[in-house]
Formats: sequence, C-alpha cells, structure tokens
Amino acid sequence: MTNGNAVMTNQDQMIQQNDETLADHKLTVICDTKDVKCYRLGKPDTIFYSCYITFTPDGISIAGDLTPSENADYCRGYGLEWFTNQMDGSYLAQKFRLRKQWIWDKAKEEWDRLVADEDAEGQQVAGELSFETPCEYYEALCEMGWEDDPTMEWLSDTEVAWLVSIQKAFKREYGKLAQ
Repeated sequence: MTNGNAVMTNQDQMIQQNDETLADHKLTVICDTKDVKCYRLGKPDTIFYSCYITFTPDGISIAGDLTPSENADYCRGYGLEWFTNQMDGSYLAQKFRLRKQWIWDKAKEEWDRLVADEDAEGQQVAGELSFETPCEYYEALCEMGWEDDPTMEWLSDTEVAWLVSIQKAFKREYGKLAQ
C-alpha cells in the first residue's frame, strides 16, 4: 500500500487505522498539581476504550483498557514536555521498554535473508528444511551463523502502533487544552 510516493509498512497502516479510531477521543484533566499531572484520553460519556496518562517526577505511565501492551506501560525519566514532541515509533518503544516477543513472520524474513546470502548448496539444504517449533527455527538460524539478536525476538508492530497513536492523540488534544 502506498501513501503518495512512500510505501506504507504494516506498522504505518496500523498507526493510520489507530489514528482514525482515536480521532474522537478527547483529553480530560484528572489531576493537575506541581508534581503530578494525570489526563484521561477517551471518548466523552463512556469509560470504555480509554487510558490514563500520568506524569510524575519519576516518569510517565499509560494505564487503562487502551494501552500499547497488555498491562500499564511506563517510561522512566521523561515528562510532559518530552511526550508532546514528535517522535517515531521505535524511539517511543525503546523509552517505554515495550516487551519483545517471538514473531514468526519476522523470523521467516530473517531466515529468508540468511538463505539468500548462502551459496547454491546452502540454499538447497535450507530449502529442504521445515520447522515445527520456534526452537527448531532458532537452531537452524544459529547453524547458518545468525548472530544479530540471540533472543530471536522483535517488537510487536501492534504495540508500537498503539503507542504512537496514543502519543499523537495526546499531543493533538493537549494542544487544544493549552489554547
């Protein structure tokens, strides 16, 4: 899928869909003290599909039923001013320490990349392999010299996309509060 001349990644498409979902969300001030500021990002008149974004001297937390991961997400050492800046997904994910997980599609991409770098004999051997478990995949990748990330885990596009969309919606709505 393309957006103008740029090719949209799966994560970009998810961010676009999430942005549309959050278009009607508003920011409500819950607490505004010197040390703690808490906001609710959600649709007015409902408690569902919302999150609370809290800023303390220690960092930022995102909690509620609309969070990037299954649990509350936390970013230590950053605050409100930082959170209202333009940031890309991988940077946000790193700061919020989103968990990495095994993703078959990404493992397959890595496998295909390694096989493409092999000579003809190596490609033939690799082409004859099939994998039943993640462990077998991991062992085969290690045998082919894969050393990039020994944990074989990646960030979830879905979690990164939600984090980006929540941050963008917060930034948009916070700007309206400041006016």
